[in-house]
Amino acid sequence: MPRLPAGRFVVGGRDLAMPLVEQCGYLARKDTQPLPRHRHDGFEFTYALRGANVWDLGDGESVPLAGGHLAVLPPGVDHHGEDAVIRPMDLLWLVIRPQARGASRHAPFTATELRQLAARLRSAAPASVAMSDRLWEAAQELARAVHAAQTVGNHLALARVRAGMATVLVESVRVIERREDGGAGPAVLGAQRAMARAVAAGDTPSVAAIAAAVGLRASRFHALFRAATGFAPAAYLMHLRCARARRLLASGDTSVTAIAHGCGFASSQHLARCFRREYGMTPSGYRRRCRQTDEPQAFH
Repeated sequence: MPRLPAGRFVVGGRDLAMPLVEQCGYLARKDTQPLPRHRHDGFEFTYALRGANVWDLGDGESVPLAGGHLAVLPPGVDHHGEDAVIRPMDLLWLVIRPQARGASRHAPFTATELRQLAARLRSAAPASVAMSDRLWEAAQELARAVHAAQTVGNHLALARVRAGMATVLVESVRVIERREDGGAGPAVLGAQRAMARAVAAGDTPSVAAIAAAVGLRASRFHALFRAATGFAPAAYLMHLRCARARRLLASGDTSVTAIAHGCGFASSQHLARCFRREYGMTPSGYRRRCRQTDEPQAFH
């Protein structure tokens, strides 16, 4: 399928005459862009069509967004791209408000179905799940429809967005429900939260211990976690530890050695190797860069 046109394009719910929708848009860029902390009144669906990013929710919690995955965030949750940027990627997003007055108008759901949908999404979000082939293709088509609506600007282009949005929403719900019915949802989400709590407390749990805590064999846990998030459990845990070290380096004068031990690394050299792999520079280099500008730095 041809690459999406570069740029940022957004269609609002008013344009679509759909009270359910706050906005729908897509971003296709080859460079890093700022993405500061923000929130939405509705559920945010984000579809990674190419590239990868991480949504930072604060308090050590994050939601990974690997290529071919869908992330769902609940209403009112402050979040931003890791390091307050979004890295080069093709991204479709959709924000819906099932609780809005008249939300079922021009929507693929009845009012009763929207209430059920909102309850299901609240129990599942925040979460990251692999897209089906059908959803990936539908998300690509919706992104192209949004582009056409912004560049062509006629009523047929908006009708195409409405039709594409209905397909994407229905298939997204199906993918989320399939994951939950298969038992992966609660286990993976529980594991992500357990990892975040452990890293925030300075603990270093093993993947086997985390698997046991969510009631799964290590091999089964690894397969479910990777399928749901796009990351191996050990890689995700290492990312959280490096991210905590990065925050500590930027926010105080604690020695690199103390930060390394506090984040579960065997030594400052161990932290330096992992930090360089994750961010492309040493911990000391990152701290110097922060002090030069008096603020945490994004990595480009």
